[in-house]
Amino acid sequence: KLVEDSSVFVTAVHPTKRSAAIALVNEDGTTYEAGSVGIPGSVPMPSVGDVIDVQYRHLYANGAFCEPVFLKARSDVTASECHISQVTRIVDRAAGDGEYTVA
Repeated sequence: KLVEDSSVFVTAVHPTKRSAAIALVNEDGTTYEAGSVGIPGSVPMPSVGDVIDVQYRHLYANGAFCEPVFLKARSDVTASECHISQVTRIVDRAAGDGEYTVA
């Protein structure tokens, strides 16, 4: 199974579950919502605006990460540095062909 990782920022924290909504910055500076990721019980919950690293299989075009996994919190990266251009594997879910396109 091929996986990659990227830095993303937290846009919301679930009030009762250990999960966080995550996002990237589009080329035009807008926010690209990229789904949510579970946060292990062994690490502190991140806050809105915090940057975390996630591992994933690919990003669905106009959708979320496929099978995201929390890796670690980042203090050396800002939310404005979490560009979608760092994602190199994007899949068009509608095509159904499973081919990857470069972002």
